[in-house]
Amino acid sequence: MFCTGSEIENGFSVLGSYPDPNGGPDWGWRTEVELREDKLIITAYNIMPEGEEAKATESILTKVNT
Repeated sequence: MFCTGSEIENGFSVLGSYPDPNGGPDWGWRTEVELREDKLIITAYNIMPEGEEAKATESILTKVNT
């Protein structure tokens, strides 16, 4: 998926879209990537054709000190 975006506090946010397999209007997909202290947080949101967003996935990666 091709996405465009901009900088946000501590990271960036990108927005793309994908077609409805049943022929309806396109759906959106927004991904935020943030670096907070020792964590990298990647959160993705599904955007319905009407504009409502719902969290789809979230990954939290934590730095391990050995």
